[in-house]
Amino acid sequence: MHALLQQRKKLETELERIVGQGEHCQIPAEGLAVLSELEKVARQIREVQREIDRRSKNLGELLTAVLVEMRCLIWAGATTQAGDLAEAAREVARDLADDKDFSWEILCDIFEKYQRQYHGESYVGKRDYLKMVEEIRRVA
Repeated sequence: MHALLQQRKKLETELERIVGQGEHCQIPAEGLAVLSELEKVARQIREVQREIDRRSKNLGELLTAVLVEMRCLIWAGATTQAGDLAEAAREVARDLADDKDFSWEILCDIFEKYQRQYHGESYVGKRDYLKMVEEIRRVA
């Protein structure tokens, strides 16, 4: 996204240089080419923003599900299981913070281990966190 925003700024500056500060309405061919490129970049920025919005929504749903399950586990006295789920949530938070050490593989491994240990092979009636993470990763 940052690179697209920089490219947009560069194109806007170039267009301004070509067209000038005058009040005339005619844009030379060189300016039209820059304007066309600027429109393409603007479309790319909008698409990236939509992807970011979808990813944020999915991350929010994942964290909500994790927090609800953790609350239920704590009420039931399953503090070890709640702690293991909290560790997975910490990795999600690292992604949200754009941590350089964040790894999709580690996040998937943590949720897979959690689900295998506590839910076995069947996720019937339970959140499939691994599936949720893979969906977020697909959008990312």
